[in-house]
Amino acid sequence: MTSADLPPANGQIYAARSVIYKPQSSLPASNAVTGELVYKSSDSSYYYYNGSAWVKQGGGAPDYDSGWFAANNLTSYNVILTHNLGVFPSRIGLWFSPDNPPSSWIYPLNRLFQYETSWGWIGPNVRLSTSQVQLGFYGSGGYLAVWYDTVGGLWSLWNSGYLRVLLWK
Repeated sequence: MTSADLPPANGQIYAARSVIYKPQSSLPASNAVTGELVYKSSDSSYYYYNGSAWVKQGGGAPDYDSGWFAANNLTSYNVILTHNLGVFPSRIGLWFSPDNPPSSWIYPLNRLFQYETSWGWIGPNVRLSTSQVQLGFYGSGGYLAVWYDTVGGLWSLWNSGYLRVLLWK
């Protein structure tokens, strides 16, 4: 890097010229500047240099995928999944399918906590650590997932099915 690559001292966002002009097939081993951002063409990902190591940016494929596992909202229980990311995830995806493997639709769950309705409690509670994700189910006779077809005006209600957890660093 040259002095032309260094960020201005006025608080502006800085993107190294290597991002714009020269996508890298591998990450530079030396001469990296803290905050440098590089696009690595071999895995189609962005990395930033944190002062001691290159850190892959979120997006793209998840860093952890639990695969599909059976779940229900009929009894109270916890599911503990070990992800070993070493950091708190920056993003979580929680998907539901009424069958495994999914035959037609999957349903991203947009709430990461149970909520109470006139039907009972819906969905799992979620908590995260740097090595685990825990899902808590409250067996209230409520539903694991719900979906409303706004065109047809019909509710789909499931008290059991399959969940999948996706995590990104």
